[in-house]
Amino acid sequence: MGILSRKLRSIIGVDGRAGVAYWCQGCDGIHSVWYDGKGSPNWSWNGHKDLPTFSPSVLLRDGSKVCHTFVRSGVVTFLSDCTHQYKGTDQPLPDLPEWLQEEHMTINKPDETKTAEAQASVNDIMKAKESEEAAKKKAEEEAAKAAAAKKVDKGPSTTKPSPNPSDWLIVAHEKGVQATYSDLVFIGTPKEFSKYIRG
Repeated sequence: MGILSRKLRSIIGVDGRAGVAYWCQGCDGIHSVWYDGKGSPNWSWNGHKDLPTFSPSVLLRDGSKVCHTFVRSGVVTFLSDCTHQYKGTDQPLPDLPEWLQEEHMTINKPDETKTAEAQASVNDIMKAKESEEAAKKKAEEEAAKAAAAKKVDKGPSTTKPSPNPSDWLIVAHEKGVQATYSDLVFIGTPKEFSKYIRG
């Protein structure tokens, strides 16, 4: 993990994924986003080190605590479902604390207790998010299977098509009923046709 700017540090996950970390004033801790496209969750990053934009939004849950933000051009928009004091406000992305701006420090450095706790919190949240997404996907698959099992094969349709108005016109003339094709197009059903030719 290396310093990119006063705002961002590069990070490498335990699985080798590449990402960046920044400081959230609402949580008073580190938020991390992964942008290499090699796994989930994954964000896009505009590559700007001082005015970063991440997409989609960043949602972190820790028990009853929620932090849901958009980071666009170095501005953090705290959405209405946040549970901290910055809820519903726009704030400039803060500088990293000095202890995070050291060039060679690592997020889980044993003697940096605060850093380790912050990273552990982020890791827990990310794992919870992955578990939540997996559970949601499984529930959707089970619902789809249940819906498919409930489908009943009704077999081929037994409904007989209504006679063609051209056929009705011939029958009408045979019965002595003066009618035109356009008269019969709108009759609709054989029953209504029978009533029509009986007068």
